[in-house]
Amino acid sequence: MIVNSQENKSEIFIREQDLVARNFNEPALLDQAYKLRQEVFTKRLKWVGQEDAQHEKDTYDEHSIVFGVFRNETLLGMVRIIDKPEHFMMHKDFLHLVHEKHSIRTENDTIELSRLVVDPSIQKTSLGNLVARLLYKSVYQWSIANKKRYWYFASTERFVTSLKKRFGLVVEITGELHKDHRGEKYHGAFIDLRELERSLNSWDPRKYIAFRWLLKK
Repeated sequence: MIVNSQENKSEIFIREQDLVARNFNEPALLDQAYKLRQEVFTKRLKWVGQEDAQHEKDTYDEHSIVFGVFRNETLLGMVRIIDKPEHFMMHKDFLHLVHEKHSIRTENDTIELSRLVVDPSIQKTSLGNLVARLLYKSVYQWSIANKKRYWYFASTERFVTSLKKRFGLVVEITGELHKDHRGEKYHGAFIDLRELERSLNSWDPRKYIAFRWLLKK
């Protein structure tokens, strides 16, 4: 369900089994989000430094809309989007992922996804997979409601390759591959949602089912 709101553009509410996916800004729930990010991005992956012993936050949060998947009031996963191109991480922290030949879109039909994370205790389980898919579904439906056609994001080579091979998505790479401190390869990526929707007409029924699930209200 999509609820129009002048303050938040659109409020997304998706119920699947005993889970709810929605955008949120309640302080107590944001506290859970920052703690989950701290556990994963700071302690486990060590992608960011530890400035706060309990919370992983940065200046981009000031310009973000946060989506989460909840069981009751417990946060199982989250992702944030930045819908103002002038505040994209691609312009600063991810600039090394953008080749000089790629011109970062500055139109209002473009958003950036970052800090997608699932609770480590359910990763590599069917529940963890469902949580991740619900996060993408909520951002997708928000994007359609707000006329956002393009997504930027930084991700691992493995994930981008799976998008191409499993779903046949057209994913543009914005620059050269880089390696993190663990040797994991990653790069910047760019998706046109119109191309995703065209894949609904693919002969491969697995792609059709996956995208119909994304579109289902």
